[in-house]
Amino acid sequence: MILHGREVRLAYTVGAMQDISRLCPDNDIRRIGEIFPADETSPLDLGIVVKFVSILSYWGEEKRRWEEPGYERKPFTVEELNTFPGRTINELLMLGLKTMNEDSEQTVETEPERSSKKE
Repeated sequence: MILHGREVRLAYTVGAMQDISRLCPDNDIRRIGEIFPADETSPLDLGIVVKFVSILSYWGEEKRRWEEPGYERKPFTVEELNTFPGRTINELLMLGLKTMNEDSEQTVETEPERSSKKE
């Protein structure tokens, strides 16, 4: 997705988890479902949505900077995101939630533990 002439880079890193947990009740990331209710009858706090997307954008840009030395990061800030139309913020929320799911998947394969007993 391209916005304001630049690619949207989002990442759900350990740093993002720490920052997002501050948006959750009792600073508990496991309670994230309470700030993004699944049913459409519950109100959605756009201020939290904008902060959530801003956090993922910051860490997406930071991750890229570490992967590509010399990369000049330019995350989307809360102030900038507040100028976008609601439908764009909704698209970014969906992209952010998708990023969280993808970045939370296990990517390291492990071998089963070997028995120390000799047979």
